[in-house]
Amino acid sequence: MLDVVWKGQIEKPYTKKRTLMEHAIEVAKRYDSAITLRQLFYQLVAANVVENSEGEYKAVGRAVTTARKMGLLPFKDIEDRGREVESTVKFIDAEDAVAWVKARFDQDRWINQDERVAVICEKAALSGVVEPICRRWQVPYVASKGYSSLSLGAEVASKLWGYTILYFGDHDPSGVHMPKNWSELLEGFEANCPVLPVALTLDQVNHYDLVPQQVKPKDQRSAAYIKTYGHECWELDALPPDVLTSMVESSITAFVDIDRWNERDAEIEAEREKIVTSI
Repeated sequence: MLDVVWKGQIEKPYTKKRTLMEHAIEVAKRYDSAITLRQLFYQLVAANVVENSEGEYKAVGRAVTTARKMGLLPFKDIEDRGREVESTVKFIDAEDAVAWVKARFDQDRWINQDERVAVICEKAALSGVVEPICRRWQVPYVASKGYSSLSLGAEVASKLWGYTILYFGDHDPSGVHMPKNWSELLEGFEANCPVLPVALTLDQVNHYDLVPQQVKPKDQRSAAYIKTYGHECWELDALPPDVLTSMVESSITAFVDIDRWNERDAEIEAEREKIVTSI
């Protein structure tokens, strides 16, 4: 991917905006992979740079836009999940194609493990953080985008029968209810899929001192949530990306027998080496 440069007009930032730009750039540089604007915003809130409000979120968005146009913040550092350019794979020559196939050749790495796991995340915007870890460990990943539809539930039940589901979602009136909703949905299909809520928990909220939001009264589950947890809630996006990455990976590897994994890895590598000689 080319590093593009903005050549259009740029509005000169005033002092407050420039300061906000500097803070945003500093946060983005902490991470090896791209983060979303909302993740960046929550890190600025946690650092007491901005207040947790919709107005400040928009101000951060404007500051990031200006920083990117000025060339101070690489475009690749901030991602917009769900709006991407799709393209086909092309090769320079046959050798290039063979190298591509060899690099991507893989087989089932869970075939000799006792259990299989899958990850369901409530927030599609966090796919850029969660999905690469799942891909690395060959774990199915689902971005549910809130409550699951019956169609999605049927697909999960069909493709992931017997898997243990590791669930990641917000700690708010709907978020704390969604694991139960998934359990009931999958039980309805007799999918034999236990659902384990991994995040977000109150212990994690307190440990990482996450920035709260006020519970929205329009949510029909708000009254029950407030009675149990109070008037504050927290979004999964508020976790630092590296913390969420570690959380996802540790929840997966808890189910992995590493000796069996390494044995299977050696078997797959032996098969990979056959690709060139078989052509």
